[in-house]
Amino acid sequence: MATAYAALVSLVHTIEQIQHHPRPPVSLDENQVQSLQEKVAFLQDFLEDYSHRLSQEHGDGLMVRIADAAHAAEDVIESRIVDQIHDQSTSTHGEKMSSIDHFYQDLQNEIAEMDLIKKEVIEIKGKMRLIQDQLHRDSLAAGSLSSSTSMVQKQAMVGIDDVLIEIMDKLTGQHSSSRIIPIVGMGGIGKTTLARNVCQNPLIVQYFDIRAWVTVSQEYNTRQILLELNLDIEKDEGNKKKLRQKSEEELGEIIYKSLFGRRYLIIMDDMWTAEVWDNVKFFFPNNNSESRIMITTRLSNLAFQITGSHGLRMNFLDEEESWDLLCKTVFGEESNCPHELEEIGRKIAKHCKGLPLSIVVIGGLLAKSKQTCDYWEYIVENLSSIVSLEDNERCLRILYTSYHQLPVHLKPCFLYMRVFPEDREIRVSQIIKLWVAEGFLKPISGKSMEEVAEKYFKDLIDRNLILVRGFGFNGRIRFCNIHDLLRDLCLKEAQKEKFLCYHDIRKGINAQRRIVVHQNASKNKHDISQVLQSAARARSLICDFQGALLFDSLRLLRVLNLADWDGVYSRYQGLQDEYFSEAIFKLVNSRKLNLYRNGLHWEDIATKIGSLPFLEVLKLFDAVMGPKWETVEGQFCSLKVLLVDGCYDLKSWTTESSHFPCLEHLILIEAGNLKEFPPGIGEIPTLQTIQLIFCSSSAIVTTKRIVEEQEELGNSGVHVLVKLSTDDSELTSLASNNFQFEIGF
Repeated sequence: MATAYAALVSLVHTIEQIQHHPRPPVSLDENQVQSLQEKVAFLQDFLEDYSHRLSQEHGDGLMVRIADAAHAAEDVIESRIVDQIHDQSTSTHGEKMSSIDHFYQDLQNEIAEMDLIKKEVIEIKGKMRLIQDQLHRDSLAAGSLSSSTSMVQKQAMVGIDDVLIEIMDKLTGQHSSSRIIPIVGMGGIGKTTLARNVCQNPLIVQYFDIRAWVTVSQEYNTRQILLELNLDIEKDEGNKKKLRQKSEEELGEIIYKSLFGRRYLIIMDDMWTAEVWDNVKFFFPNNNSESRIMITTRLSNLAFQITGSHGLRMNFLDEEESWDLLCKTVFGEESNCPHELEEIGRKIAKHCKGLPLSIVVIGGLLAKSKQTCDYWEYIVENLSSIVSLEDNERCLRILYTSYHQLPVHLKPCFLYMRVFPEDREIRVSQIIKLWVAEGFLKPISGKSMEEVAEKYFKDLIDRNLILVRGFGFNGRIRFCNIHDLLRDLCLKEAQKEKFLCYHDIRKGINAQRRIVVHQNASKNKHDISQVLQSAARARSLICDFQGALLFDSLRLLRVLNLADWDGVYSRYQGLQDEYFSEAIFKLVNSRKLNLYRNGLHWEDIATKIGSLPFLEVLKLFDAVMGPKWETVEGQFCSLKVLLVDGCYDLKSWTTESSHFPCLEHLILIEAGNLKEFPPGIGEIPTLQTIQLIFCSSSAIVTTKRIVEEQEELGNSGVHVLVKLSTDDSELTSLASNNFQFEIGF
């Protein structure tokens, strides 16, 4: 699902970039584009509306077909762009015309495939409507398929004393004004266990006249919720049979009458949407201030929607609490662990990372297995895989629910979290830039792609799938990570959907779009380079090591991140040394690029970078050598931001306004030998700002002259900021409203 949706969104991005390009790198047939966009939009809407209702029988095969078709269409378009860049000066007219014909035919083939998929989807939607109608009729006829869970046996609880005291106070305290009490936390944190224990607490049993429990879940049915509550309230078996024949309205009226004038506690477990509350709240009479409704949810924003507060948050257990819970699970309430097992047992508890679900699953396994040091050592070494296999119906179901319930536009973002190293705090800025660079974010009207990424990130925080690990000085989230079990879930889903190629990159790499090479796989760099030669369709390469790699076949590369996990840059991680310079050729759809200390020459910038059709931001950090830079028309067609830092050798820069037709911001840093600022820059109609930081006096003076000339012609829209290391009265005398100075480092 995530791969199919990401493929469709990426294809839309690629087409729109070409359509809005001032000088499109490839000519698209208008009828083909319209047909393709219509079919892609239809499939996107289908995934957004029906993703939670697709059966595995229909879902898996259909998702593969959608992803393959979208990928193939994008491959045709981007391959054509690469061919245009490489062959523009070498192909004959006849060869070019033949190539164009092949391009249009290949694209038409993919449009035809999408048309077949669309027809199949229309049939599936019709069948799903019939199934949905039948399920609705069955639920009306048969009543609830689930039973009350309020009398489930209590489970061991540790580390929640503060939350428990607060809940008990809100439930029974005379001064409490909280009618609705949300308990919030990630899947497996212990929300339901806490609620069960509270519900069966002797004080609660005595205090409330009526206690009723309903498990809501994602695919809720209002009638079933009302029926389950009635069945929990009603004790007579004969009356329970009659309840199953009642309509939704009748069940609601019965609940209202049962609760009216009574002190009641309603527990709604595992809520996923505020719509549930809106549908049933009218049946809970507010006839005194002592009745309560307690809800459990994984969604912080849901608690806020219903109550105006973020609820009572359940946190991870600390190491001592984790050990206490493990002991109680393995050895019972007395927690008598043999001395020889304590050290390794504490290590097992620590490796569960404070998640009660993980501790209970492992504890259950240890309780029925050999209690020897050797066996417990084996458990430590294989903890994640054991948790994933053991008690599958409970453990994996709970965690997978969080993923499957995600809106489809968030699924690629969540699966992408698997590219980051284990047990490492992740910079939020790094995540945002990579998500944007990948091209799988669906645009939101009025927001930049960075703002869209930030919104999606917050949504995953609110769903307790991403954990906050640190804040910046401005109060914004700076660092985060995810729990190990969720990382494993990401890996399984990403590999199942072919969203990421991870671990052993030697298997099926030719069809992969995103490749992650970790340290274990990077021992033989020559081996990896050979394998990468078959990754012709790859758009992303993420490696956590430095070294020479061959990029000959990565002609469609879009995102390259090498070695430095703390310094990821949007669209493209700066190339670390001269061995990587050949990869610049491959950044077809990139359109941001940072280069660091590459040993390139200015002529390389023109031939290797200037022809990138979608490049909007170029930052050069001590990356280019040579005294002379000459640009030509037809390059840097989309460039909006140019930063050149550390161009110590540069003495002469010759350019014209038509060479940078879209440039908005220019920053020159430490251009100490630049003799003259190029006059053509001042004539660029889109230019808004120029920054000269620690540059030569002659460059500053000529810039001032250019600005004055433009003002005389009526062009006064450019603002210049000059930064000097020390005060220079001769230069600062040039200051004006739009030509300002700053002094100091």
